[in-house]
Amino acid sequence: MTDALANTSRKWRPSLSLVVFLVLTSVLSLPLFSLYFLKVYQNELIQQTEAELIAQSAALSAIFHREVETSIPQGVALGTKVSPVARTASEEPYQPIWPALELANESVLPPRPRARTPSAPADPAFAALGARMTPDLVATQNVTLAGFRLLDQNGVVIAGREEVGMSLADLEEVSEAL
Repeated sequence: MTDALANTSRKWRPSLSLVVFLVLTSVLSLPLFSLYFLKVYQNELIQQTEAELIAQSAALSAIFHREVETSIPQGVALGTKVSPVARTASEEPYQPIWPALELANESVLPPRPRARTPSAPADPAFAALGARMTPDLVATQNVTLAGFRLLDQNGVVIAGREEVGMSLADLEEVSEAL
């Protein structure tokens, strides 16, 4: 009976080398897990920033659209007419633009080239519209720290803090939009 009591009272204890190995392995794995967590967190921050910029652009676009409809004279050319995307009756009325930036798939682009002198100045109606919109853009930039440039139908900057009167038409994304 004493042998049975001695066997049940004795517990298994890990050896000192096993304890040291487990501690060192866990300490070594912490930086690796931290790097993975930071990568996920950084990606999430970039997507949240992109979503905020999309929302701000949509709000400013709606204001700009209203201003163009109400204040630009009928004879002023607005650029090429873009046909709206045909929707079926069953589709949702909303057309969200989802954030799509992924650090793993995207590379950081170099700074964009400087604006160039335009071949023709902006239409005076658009220049006046840009002057009216500039306080709204500056107020938005003061809060969100995001810079905006409004362009006319030829890619000439009509509103923003800098580059007003200069052309961005040679940029790839602007030429695609035009």
